[in-house]
Amino acid sequence: MKHTFRLKNVCPKALSFELKDGLIDKIEFSGGCPGNLIAIAKLASGEEALKVARRLKDVPCGSKTASCPDELAKCIYKAVKKSGAKKNGDSENGEAASGKK
Repeated sequence: MKHTFRLKNVCPKALSFELKDGLIDKIEFSGGCPGNLIAIAKLASGEEALKVARRLKDVPCGSKTASCPDELAKCIYKAVKKSGAKKNGDSENGEAASGKK
């Protein structure tokens, strides 16, 4: 299932990805630092969504209160909750994403 979010407080304006069987794939950021965001997408694609979210949660961006990795984590938690795609009893430790679907 494809999930799309509008983002606030970070350089990219939007983020989309697919969740299937607890795995995240086809991660796309609209705007922002292309090299870093492409790298994040390639490293996270095909991985367990909640595992990715736990790794990226609270990653800072300099002195800013928000970061692209942290926003991805928040969006993953929101998408997993919406789709009911929790796997192996994983718990969600994220907050609602700053963007709206």
